[in-house]
Amino acid sequence: ALAAASVLFALADGPAAHAAAALLLAGGVAHVAGELLFVAASWGLSVPLTPDGRAGEYQGVFASAQAAALTVAPLLMTTVVVGWGRAGWLALGALFVLATLPAPALARRALRDRAAVTPAPLRRREPAG
Repeated sequence: ALAAASVLFALADGPAAHAAAALLLAGGVAHVAGELLFVAASWGLSVPLTPDGRAGEYQGVFASAQAAALTVAPLLMTTVVVGWGRAGWLALGALFVLATLPAPALARRALRDRAAVTPAPLRRREPAG
């Protein structure tokens, strides 16, 4: 969805005002959808992958990685998108696609590995008597 938004934003450079406005509106909708999917995927992976008893460490590293991305984003957007124009938007869209290609396989492996090392829930003992 974020890649689609990038393509729609790139296409908005050039056509008549009404067409450009429609492309920008569609790009905005795609961008919101992409952001919502990103947040859902982030929570959907970070919570089940958190090791028992180490939630603070795991969530801290997770948040640090997001902070690092937010730190790099302005430089990337200014240099690539503003500097390169349409080609920059297309490059950003390609970056989104390339970044997400390995995600399903990596997520499946991480969830499988997490399940393999997580002990079965302890059964509650009934009181004697």
